[in-house]
Amino acid sequence: VSTDSPDADNADGYTLAYYEIDHHRITVVLPNVRELGENVPDSEQEMVWLALMGHEYGHHVQYATGILPVTHDLRRDAEEETEELDTLRRTELQAECMAGVALNSISEIGAGDLETINDHFNSGGDLETHGRAANRAFWLEQGWAQDTVAGCNTYEAEQRRVT
Repeated sequence: VSTDSPDADNADGYTLAYYEIDHHRITVVLPNVRELGENVPDSEQEMVWLALMGHEYGHHVQYATGILPVTHDLRRDAEEETEELDTLRRTELQAECMAGVALNSISEIGAGDLETINDHFNSGGDLETHGRAANRAFWLEQGWAQDTVAGCNTYEAEQRRVT
């Protein structure tokens, strides 16, 4: 848990949590989580925070399977900023999909719970680094429905699903 936000003052959105590859840990940015939590009804808190941790755990799965280091190399070697951003979005959307896989495997959730999660995380507007709100919701639902990491292959997905 940290009280320091990694976001620049002009950041698009704000960071709730992040995966630290060097330490193999998830760090939660407490002030940002508290701020969002003020807008989440008590009855929906557990599902929302499970989804947040699921997304960050998705990054750990990406690291453990070798995906994350490869995507870092792809971003570093990109010839254009648009190519780098496309790789970043695909990585973030894959983590969102893996959150859906995790939620389906650790909890009994239904369409209403996915709607709750999407209302709090994936409807707040489009994010250049994490994709359009509709695509974030799509990939969360994809992971939940497919129940397998193989169903989360955002790197071979059509461009319209990763913008």
